[in-house]
Amino acid sequence: MTQNLLLREAHSLSAISKLEPAFPYAATLLVYTVIERCLKIYLLTNIDTLPEKIYNYQIPIQISNGRPKMTLADCRGSRKLLQSYLTNCPLGVLEKIYKIRPSRYSPARNGVFHSNLYIDDQLDVEEYEIRNRMNHDMLREAKRHLIEASDLYFNQRIIETNGLLQFASLAEKDASENDNQLI
Repeated sequence: MTQNLLLREAHSLSAISKLEPAFPYAATLLVYTVIERCLKIYLLTNIDTLPEKIYNYQIPIQISNGRPKMTLADCRGSRKLLQSYLTNCPLGVLEKIYKIRPSRYSPARNGVFHSNLYIDDQLDVEEYEIRNRMNHDMLREAKRHLIEASDLYFNQRIIETNGLLQFASLAEKDASENDNQLI
């Protein structure tokens, strides 16, 4: 089931590739959205089989006002609670659950989402070409993060071929179908 849900993000990967040439900042936003979604989908679909030695089940977050904080361990056995937990779980908390090196992806994501990088680095840059190059640099870093996260954390490898992001399993399937058409 995990693979089917994760593979739904194939359209997002295609959109990233389409946005990249003209809108690298927007493509970067989408990359970090895909990372967060895939980490959440993997937890949602595998919670019952993930060993506590590898994942941190004790990170508390506030689900709603007036209710006590919950941990991932509190959500076992209830898809509704787990979905509420994940809905309120930012990327920084996911990094703690997955025991990802502290602040691996979230600072870059936050800089892009909250426009901090734009305000800090680009606000005074008047030349479009310089800003565009900076945005392409951010996108390259985001894509490296996405590929790394796919390799390490959500068991559905993402690759980049000729500038296009795609799930490796779908790329192999497409290649196989193309080979069969040639026969």
